[in-house]
Amino acid sequence: MNQDQQKQIHIVLDLEAMGTKQDAAIIEIGMVIFNHMGQEGTVNVIEQWSRAINLENSMMRGGTISPGTIEWWMNTDQTEARDNWIASPKQGIHVALNTVAARILNYSAINPLPLIWSNGVNFAKAILKSAYERLEVKVPWGHRQDADFRTLKLLYKELVPEPAFVGTPHIALDDARHEAVWLSQILQYIYGADCPKGIPGRPMDISKLNLTSPKIMESAEASLDFKIPFDSCAKN
Repeated sequence: MNQDQQKQIHIVLDLEAMGTKQDAAIIEIGMVIFNHMGQEGTVNVIEQWSRAINLENSMMRGGTISPGTIEWWMNTDQTEARDNWIASPKQGIHVALNTVAARILNYSAINPLPLIWSNGVNFAKAILKSAYERLEVKVPWGHRQDADFRTLKLLYKELVPEPAFVGTPHIALDDARHEAVWLSQILQYIYGADCPKGIPGRPMDISKLNLTSPKIMESAEASLDFKIPFDSCAKN
């Protein structure tokens, strides 16, 4: 992995919404920002952030709800994620989107530009873009920064299997963390870690990952004790 690859900032976005269309009302946003400049065997997790969004406010700003999605959220399988959202402090959608934009733009002054990742091109970023447009706020990333994690994982899932999920699915920050872990593993496999030329990096051992996800966000900022392990080079 060369210096430019190590310095490259990756921003993983995830959200929960009350529908699957682009104008769906957003109820939670999670974000993990990292690069590969970590010390002592860890990827450098620069920042984590999460917000629960007030549903009424999200709808007042043009977000829509789907009966099918409401039924899905009422399913007993979603109890933990649903209870987490209910118990979390809420924020207006405009404030949350401005915060996301500020964080992305903060790193956009760095060369190379940060890559903005989401799990597929038609859900999280599409819904976020629609929300920015409804609020007449400029989308804080350009087409050159769009990166699709769904395609990458489909291409590499045999070489870099999905790690165990830590936390609760459909809590946006937990989902973003999971995607960041797997993404970092795949990138290390592609580029190689600190390996001799021609020897690829070996996928990381997820058992080394030590993080706990707060079920209820008590403060504006997520703790920064979340680290992604860095493994050794593959052996011939």
